[in-house]
Amino acid sequence: MLRKQMRKKLREHNWLELARKDPNPSATLRRLTYEANKAINDLVLLAEKLPDDRVAEIFSKANTGKMVHQILEGNRYEKKDVAFEGRITQIAALLVRLGTTECIKQYQLKVEPNSILNEPIINHLKRTHEICDEIASKMYLPNIKSKIGSDVAYFFNWNKVDEMSDIPPDKVRGDDNKTFINFVRYPHGYSDDNIEYVRRIHFRDDFREADRLEFKWINNQVHLDNEGYLELAKIDMCVKVFFYFGDTEKLVTTLPIRIDNDDTYVLVKNENMKDLYD
Repeated sequence: MLRKQMRKKLREHNWLELARKDPNPSATLRRLTYEANKAINDLVLLAEKLPDDRVAEIFSKANTGKMVHQILEGNRYEKKDVAFEGRITQIAALLVRLGTTECIKQYQLKVEPNSILNEPIINHLKRTHEICDEIASKMYLPNIKSKIGSDVAYFFNWNKVDEMSDIPPDKVRGDDNKTFINFVRYPHGYSDDNIEYVRRIHFRDDFREADRLEFKWINNQVHLDNEGYLELAKIDMCVKVFFYFGDTEKLVTTLPIRIDNDDTYVLVKNENMKDLYD
């Protein structure tokens, strides 16, 4: 990826020293970024297409560990700020999620296939990556809040709403899930106590990558099914909220979004939820 001369410079000097001597440091950084992205895509292609023994040689534990360690450590010459800490914590949580998923698969297949005996260990592994995801979200949230301005507030992370079915609201876990549940029950003005249970939260097509999030909850006290969906419109940078009133589908409101670090953050123009329906 790097030319021999640039590789030598980076080994001997930090970027700030090189930038002072570079007649056009911005162009150099753009070129390095472009080449790095191209190299990453090439490595992904090699991992996908080469024989397993060659992949094992290239992506050995030592090579992979060295790269991951350096990514998480960052540039030792720069002071680490909130943005850096939020970003690397998200990467760390991603590694935990991918790692525990693979460990669960291998544990079920090779170590303890008995579902009764392996359940406690699998639950611990799942809980581990859930905790890491929550830590990463808390760490990254200040970055989002600093970028969205004073006229809107953070609402919930589209990518952290879970699919669920037949679950009482008090059993829902995760701040984003709870915020979403409270939001979709609001238009009829009932309190949380009136919600009998959440019938369905469902992503159309690929989980969390879909452009439509469907919901339905049941209120037995007033014999009401509250049903609708959220449509993610990335071109318009908003989420459109639809509710069914009998056989009629109605656009109730739109919420702005911000896409950052591969997550879609749903925003609200006022922290008072009632203002959404004025």
